[in-house]
Amino acid sequence: MKIFRFSLLATLLTITMSILSGQVLFQDMIMDIPGLTASWYYDKASIQWGDYNNDGFMDVLISGRTTERKLRLYRNELGNSFSDTGILFPNADGSSAGWGDYDNDGDLDIVASSNSGIIIFRNDGNDAYFVATEISRPSINWVAWVDCSNDGKLDILAAGSSGLIVYINDSGVFSSYQQISQLTNISHFEYLDIDNDGDFDLFFSGWMEREFVFGGSSITLPQVKTVMYLNHGGQFNEHLSLNDIEIIYTNSGDIDSDGWTDILFKGSEYCLIPDGMGEYFYATMGEYVYKYNFGSGLVNNYNLFGDSWHDNIALGDFDNDGDLEVINSGNNFHNGVNWEQRLRLYENIDGSFYQAANFYLGLSNPKFSCADYDNDGKLDVAITGRHDILNQAKTILYRNISNVIQNSAPSIPMNIRTESYGDYIKLAWDMATDNETPSMGLTYNIRIGTSPGGQDIMSSMSENDGSRLVSGKGLVNGNCFWKIHKSVFHAGNDYYWSVQAIDNNYKGSAFSASCVIPLPDPQIELVSSESMNFGNIYSGTSSEWLPIEFRSTGLGLTVLDVYLKHNSACFQIDQSSLGDLAEFGSIGSILVMFSPESPGAYVDTLCIVSNAINLPIIEIRLSGNSVYVPPQPPNNLNVVITDSDILLSWQAVNHDVLGHPITPDGYMILYNEIPNDNEHFWYLGFTESTNYTHHYVNIYRDSMFYKVVAVIYSRNEMLNRLKDLNESKVKYQWKQVKEILSDSEMDHLYNDD
Repeated sequence: MKIFRFSLLATLLTITMSILSGQVLFQDMIMDIPGLTASWYYDKASIQWGDYNNDGFMDVLISGRTTERKLRLYRNELGNSFSDTGILFPNADGSSAGWGDYDNDGDLDIVASSNSGIIIFRNDGNDAYFVATEISRPSINWVAWVDCSNDGKLDILAAGSSGLIVYINDSGVFSSYQQISQLTNISHFEYLDIDNDGDFDLFFSGWMEREFVFGGSSITLPQVKTVMYLNHGGQFNEHLSLNDIEIIYTNSGDIDSDGWTDILFKGSEYCLIPDGMGEYFYATMGEYVYKYNFGSGLVNNYNLFGDSWHDNIALGDFDNDGDLEVINSGNNFHNGVNWEQRLRLYENIDGSFYQAANFYLGLSNPKFSCADYDNDGKLDVAITGRHDILNQAKTILYRNISNVIQNSAPSIPMNIRTESYGDYIKLAWDMATDNETPSMGLTYNIRIGTSPGGQDIMSSMSENDGSRLVSGKGLVNGNCFWKIHKSVFHAGNDYYWSVQAIDNNYKGSAFSASCVIPLPDPQIELVSSESMNFGNIYSGTSSEWLPIEFRSTGLGLTVLDVYLKHNSACFQIDQSSLGDLAEFGSIGSILVMFSPESPGAYVDTLCIVSNAINLPIIEIRLSGNSVYVPPQPPNNLNVVITDSDILLSWQAVNHDVLGHPITPDGYMILYNEIPNDNEHFWYLGFTESTNYTHHYVNIYRDSMFYKVVAVIYSRNEMLNRLKDLNESKVKYQWKQVKEILSDSEMDHLYNDD
């Protein structure tokens, strides 16, 4: 059990903690860094450590919604003090900001929320930030840099009342975006590789309209849910749904050092409650702490961190024993008497947390950021939030002056290697070691460049010696691999990558030796079907041009030849839309047309020859059926009733459906007794003239409907079949007649329109 002792000094607050590995001492440094959270529980703020000027010391970026509504940057003066840089961030009047190297130039840029949307401030060195991009999107509460598409470029993850949105980084332009879900009013989100497949997944909560059925009646209310979305090739699909739970805070880390990231989050549980007057409302029933792991699922730890509200947590190895502790701050129920703002630390013992002691001073609605800001090998913590006693925004810097063994850097990862991985290049290495953090608990960062040690393709946000520009866990979990999309690479360039290990003190190792990334070999993927059937086409005519599409899944793909295996003259080929296929993901197409001159069934094989190593020859089966051109339907059908007979006459057909002059060989007469029923006509007879008499109709029928079909036949066989039908005493439906005629391979010699 950890025991704290407090002594209030003139210039600093000293907090001691007795733990198994030694004595830990924290000091309130009383730094002149303001709080930027307004005096209300639901206002938001952010605080981030980052070395913006690359001098080896972590600086402080803080934002929030005070009356001034501003983003401010404080420079770390060699670990001794902090000074306001005075850098202006115009229109950055939102509540969230974060560091990231979005242009891969080796320094830290800033993404910030504003009242009107999102602003990107580019770091141009010499204490200068410039507005690079402004995105109009009102009601954004949280922003972060995340590479959602594994292309080495940081995208923007933005959340607020309009939902969770990813803005895609297209060479520094953020004009396109992806809406992640239908949830709105996003409270919090976490991005991490939860399933260890080499890309970032998303965990968040929000609201959506839902119809509740209760007691035989229904009511539509906004329902809250917490979801996990897994990343599949840059597209996000829902994997986990926790109805009636809203995230209050969330953080993640490998708590038990098993190589899988755990999510710790606090959630409010809601349910439908009757109001006693026949109506129902959706209300919170309590706040509980949960732990989620992709393998073990969801665990409800209930009041793991005691009775605390408007609180938050931070993870870090504060005692240098190698595992992650938890710091919690909020309004705490103390001694069963009153609520106080207290900062408490929970020791990690075999993956479970136990309260060690309470810090004297805490904040409500806090945000944390942990870093070794004075480079003494011990993790410090900055906290910003609301101080109830003074009813004002406040920022506190706790310096870790613990009497513990100084944390050492992890070893350099070894045996780095690459392999093709579908649409990706898989970058892998052997697990590193560390004197404090268990090997499975280490995380990793990657850099990719066009020169050894470069990171112009993918920034590690670390210096060449391994010292980090940001503080926190690394990109990759203990699975020791990441994937980079093949579209990143271009023929004619060389690419190199290396990796560093990061421990639970958030200290980075030196980078491994650079490894050349072999460029993807030419490969091809057929997008269209392996066969193309044109169906029935009139003789002497042509079908539409239909595309056969394929995709380059490597680099340097070239189509060498396209030909028909049997050289059928009825299939035409057009290669004008083939295009340049040298880059990964390029789409090429070959157009094919069916142009038969005479009736019959035709088959051939289209061969596409390329330099692809996987499919040097693609064969596509082509087929089509050429049929005779049918005559036009007869016009001006005239019906005359004489006694019990009906006399039918019509205008002779002189053209086929294509407008060519013809003379039909005869006409079939069909009838139906049911009005508006085109499906059940019966065969009445055949004539070579343009009139026909239907005898004794009025004696047996109340009504009659007729259709006349012009016929052309090329052999006497069809005429003989029609005569057989005339003489038959069997009654045939029209669909049966068509089958009989089709059996003689003379289909489409008539038109039943």
